[in-house]
Amino acid sequence: ANLGIEFIQPIKEHGLPPKLKYITVHQGLLVGTGNRQSPNTTYYSDIDSPEYFPAGDNAFDVETLDGSVNTGIAPLGNSLFVFKKRSVHQIVGNLADDVFRVDLFGNARIGCDAHATIQEVNGFLMFLSENGIYALNQNEQSLEEVSEPISPLLEISNTQFTNKKAVAINWINRDKYVIFMPVESNDAASSSSLTFAYDYDRQAWLKWDNINMMGGAALFQNRLHKTERRLSGLVREYTYR
Repeated sequence: ANLGIEFIQPIKEHGLPPKLKYITVHQGLLVGTGNRQSPNTTYYSDIDSPEYFPAGDNAFDVETLDGSVNTGIAPLGNSLFVFKKRSVHQIVGNLADDVFRVDLFGNARIGCDAHATIQEVNGFLMFLSENGIYALNQNEQSLEEVSEPISPLLEISNTQFTNKKAVAINWINRDKYVIFMPVESNDAASSSSLTFAYDYDRQAWLKWDNINMMGGAALFQNRLHKTERRLSGLVREYTYR
């Protein structure tokens, strides 16, 4: 009998994707990190079967002497950047062919506190670190602080921000990087939380009142939509535009 096309054993194992906190797309592949069982490992999908993650092949570790775990991931141009709390690491090469290298980026001990604050802005990656808000300049191999004018307001010792739950968005048609700095209370944002908008066209910072986007933010039809999370007897979420 004719049984049709002969089964061809795949080159790599068709493994399921692991549970990941942070995901992105780079070079047409799904890439992610933040696996609780292996917090320093970054995984990427198979080029021939993008729904599969070959566990033994498509993964690499980024280890540091201080033992910090991966806190974020984002692409920029042809590079992929993996963030830790006090360092940034650049992956250069071709993930699909498994030919790449991992390098420490920049000299300063600067890293990312919140994956949800990483946004591409005019060819830079902006993100929140424990030392302020920084811009990653790939061309100059540098990390530059952009939040110096508002640094007194970002002092963690004074305002007790929950940095890891900060949220940011690039409001492209308004030329603004908007970041919400929550002061957490029972998994909600208290009235002490602050929102800052960096107008990168004028290089000016603005403080916005009564803006809570702890539940996330997105752009739709050039309008900013945000979900607030506040405590009103119970933790309640409301979406506004």
